[in-house]
Parts: sequence; structure tokens; C-alpha cells
Amino acid sequence: MALQKKNNLLRAHLVVGVFWFTVLFIAVRGFELKVFAGRVSFAAMVLFLGVLCGVALWVAVDMSRKNGVLSKSGAHGLRGLNSTIGEIPVAQEPNRGAVREDIFTRRFPWWAAYRAKHPAHARAMRAVLSVMSSNPTLPASPVPGGHGGATLIEHSLNVVDTMLQMAPKWSYRGHKNKKGEISFPLLDNTRIEHRFSPDDPIVPLAAFAHDIGKVTCYRLDGDSITEVRKNHDIEGAKLLRSLPEIMSLPWKDRMALLAACEFYHHIGSIPHSTWIDDRARSLVELLITADVATGRREGGVVADEHQDNLADISSSEPSSEPSPEPSPEPSAENNGEAADEDVVASDSLSVASSAAAYGTALDLAYSALLEPGRVNGTNATTRVAWKYGEWLYINDARLRSVVADRTGDSGYNALPHRGNMHTFTLDLMAQLAAGGNLLQEHEGHKFSEKRAIYTTTSAVPGKTPVESRFVIVARVGAFPGLENAADCKVQPVVVRCSWGETAAVNKKGGCVVIEDNKTFIADNEFLLEAASSMKVPYVEKSVDGEDYLFFEEDVLRQEFPDRTFDDPAFIRKTGAESGKIFLGMRKVKYGQDY
Repeated sequence: MALQKKNNLLRAHLVVGVFWFTVLFIAVRGFELKVFAGRVSFAAMVLFLGVLCGVALWVAVDMSRKNGVLSKSGAHGLRGLNSTIGEIPVAQEPNRGAVREDIFTRRFPWWAAYRAKHPAHARAMRAVLSVMSSNPTLPASPVPGGHGGATLIEHSLNVVDTMLQMAPKWSYRGHKNKKGEISFPLLDNTRIEHRFSPDDPIVPLAAFAHDIGKVTCYRLDGDSITEVRKNHDIEGAKLLRSLPEIMSLPWKDRMALLAACEFYHHIGSIPHSTWIDDRARSLVELLITADVATGRREGGVVADEHQDNLADISSSEPSSEPSPEPSPEPSAENNGEAADEDVVASDSLSVASSAAAYGTALDLAYSALLEPGRVNGTNATTRVAWKYGEWLYINDARLRSVVADRTGDSGYNALPHRGNMHTFTLDLMAQLAAGGNLLQEHEGHKFSEKRAIYTTTSAVPGKTPVESRFVIVARVGAFPGLENAADCKVQPVVVRCSWGETAAVNKKGGCVVIEDNKTFIADNEFLLEAASSMKVPYVEKSVDGEDYLFFEEDVLRQEFPDRTFDDPAFIRKTGAESGKIFLGMRKVKYGQDY
């Protein structure tokens, strides 16, 4: 009734309709049930058509009236919004420069096909380039040497390359908190993860546009550069909204692009709203990882550009002491807690293809360590490394497990056979050593880059030391930004080389020749692992107050035909009844009792 009082046209239609319906109803004797039943379908059709015509007429009259008002008032329209009190305020478009047409065509062999298949996205990339070209020499970082001295355009092109390499194997299963737990799951509950389609046009566009905010946030004065505004990611999203080429993109692509560019430095601030879909959230995390990997390859300082991610790492409250970490050593049969359990032999082709898609072993390690909770985290199941002072103590098995999850390649978990280290680990150690960032000396012994991996312990007064084996000790400077992480409360102590001191290259008689990583373990400590996994039988006896593990010599020689057991570390005993010879090795605690 309120609607009728406010709209005379609708009320008139209702009155006329009801009047003539009543007259005709009486004229055809519609009150008789027999007649009514026969004409009900016809009456329904007439009623429907009448209502449809009435509504159409009403809408037409209303639109005509509104258009008349808008035309008389000189109304201004923008993206479906009309204003009768003046022009709608919008952000001023930034300055644009001349675009070199060959920048994309020379750099990207796929550009012609991309432009033909996704013309709107290609126009958007060209618009972003025109804005950057207004100051083509603008550096990518306000810090001297940041991003290796690359300009903003050069850095943006580099990130495009990196993201396109990573995207084919990238997967997103939800946002994680500092403990590595899913804090915001996939919105599409019919899937376990999001993956980008091979030709998703938003990937190169987001990669190229992600730092456009630096155009307004940085000011170049001769040879010096000043940051005049903070949060170039947020400013960049504002700038993108002022470009018609961006705003003409389809809604889902525009939303994903703006979300990625606005939140990739502050991912903790991304709204937990359903309008930001899984694709957009996956794009944010991919952009973070690609930008970090690109910055590391370019060199220089990049830490200041990922404050949220690094804050998550540094704010993870360190435990009072390093806890026992399962560290499966290179062994074909390891029945302990391990990432190697129930895993098939490594597939070198699979791992090689992952490396090609994600960059070098150092790139993979760097991006993994930047995840919240990976360094000095309080959750032992997700922690990968301890940081203290200038050193990172990286658990090899856990790092490979994280890399396997990130790449979807289980080959990173598997070890070829006893005595072998994974090719990923060897590549990582080689790259660290090449930069002078790998600890290769301990207690006067020097180790090759293939054997410089250690057993560490926590030296907590009054507590039994707990050892972690196969730990890579690297300078934190090899991973820019991680130096900002808080130190763990107790410094890990390097006890020995996990291969034994005879693996040192400068110990007489102890130089180990390594060919293609197929040399067996350099010392006899593998027996402790064999004992713990019950691979070989043993008995425990005390000799002169020391606990020893005794192995039957014939069993050892049969089980390990390539080894020699003429080592002074062994003591020999003969069984009183059996007459068998037993080799005894002093019992050492490696994080567990045997």
C-alpha cells in the first residue's frame, strides 16, 4: 500500500486491471466452478502478460524520467555511478612516458601470442610500462646496490621471468600462520589446492605491475634517491586504479591484480573475505616468493621490501633451547622419524625439472626459509633452521621436505642409497661454498663442499645434550633479510662433521675421494644408525666403565662388504661359548637411546 501511495502510475494500473478483471469475470460467469476450471490456464496467461507489460511500461517510464533528470542536470557518470552534483572525483592519472615497443618483444618470445590472445591484458601491461617510462632510470630500490642496481623496469621484467618459471608448479592450499598451520583455507572446498592454468594472463601482468607504486614513492635527485612515501605496494594499487586500461579488465582479473599488488608486502593484512578468491590469494603468495627469489638473484638488499614476511619469522618466539630434530642421514634403510620413510628412490629427472622451474637450489632454500615459522619457530614440526648471530643451522632433511611440499615433487625427500646425499643438498652446499657462505672448517679440519655438513647440539647447562645430524651451517648473509630474525636463545654448537673427522681433506690418511656422490660413509658412525634401526643385531655391554655396542664381525662384513673394520675405534672380543669375534664401538647418544 505504501508503494501505491508513492507511485500514482502503478496505482492506476492496479485499479484498471482489477476493475476490468472483475467485470469480465462476472460477464463470463467465472464464478461457476465448471467455467472457472476451463478458463484458468487462459486467465493465468493473460494475467502474466498483463503484469509483464505493466512492469515493462513502468521501467521504461522510470528510465525516461531519470535520463531526463540526468541530462538536464548535466550529470557525470563513471563505471555505472552517476552524480547530479558535479563530476565524480577520481585519482589523477600519473604521468606517462614514451614506450619502447621492443622492450616486451625482445625480452619475451611469448609476447606476440600473449597480445593476440589477451589483448586487454597486453594493453594493461603496456600502460604500466608507459607509467614506468616517465622515469626510466628510476632504481628498483632506494638503498644503494639494492636489487643489484637494477632499474624499476629491469627488476619488473626479471620478476616476470621468475613468476612464469614458478607458476606451472605453484600450488596454494590456504594461508598459513606463523606455526605453519592453515589459518585461512581454500574457499573452494571441492579442491585440495589451487593451481594456475598454463596461460593465465594475470601472472605476467601482476609480476610486471607489482612495483609500480615506486614511481610515486621514490624521488630521483641526481645520483641519490629518496623514499618520499611509505608502502609502495598500497600506493601502487591506488595508481593502478587510476589507469583506464586496468579498470577495463574483467572483474576477476582486476580484483586479483589489485589484491596481489596491494598486499604482497603486507599479506597479514589481506581481508578474510570471499570476494578475494583462491586464485587471487595464490597470486599474492606466488608474487611474494617470486619477488624474493628475483631480488636474491639480482643481489643487494631486499629485506626492507618484505616486512610482514620477515616480521613473521623474527617474531616467532624462539624456544629456550633447540629441541631434538629428526635428521635422517643418507641411508637406504632408515626406520626412524624421517622424511625418507615410505618414499621411493629419487627421480633425478623430476628434481631437475623442479629446479628448472623454481630456480637454483639456493633460490628454493631461500624461499622456503622465508616462510613463517621456518627459522627459530616454536613448532618443531615446521621449523627448518636455527639462527644465531651470523650463522644459520639448517636441517637438511626438513629443508628437503619443505621443498618437496612447495614443488609437489617427492623426489626431494628420497635418498638414492646409503652414503649418498641428495643432489639438491650437494648443489645448495656448492652454491653456498662458492659465495664463501658455507662453514667448511671445524677444530682445525677442513672439509670439502660435499662433506661440510655437521652434527650439532644444544649446550644447555644441566641438561643432556641433544644432537641433530646432517645440519648445514651457512652464513645468514647468504639469505638477505634473515639477519633481521631474532637469535634463538641457545646457540647450537657444532660437535663434529656428520661424516666423521676422517672426511676432512687435511687429515692424514683421511682424505675422501668423492665421485658423483657415490662414496660410502667416511667413518664408522653409520653403525650407530644401523643399530638404532635394528638393521644389524647387537648387544650392549660395559667395558671399563664405558658402554659399548657389540656387533658380530661376520654379520658386519656380510652386510657391509665395501667397508673395512680395521679401525682403532673398535675393540675386539671373542665369545666365550661361541668363539665368534665381536667388534665393539663406544655408545654415543644421538638424540635417542639405543
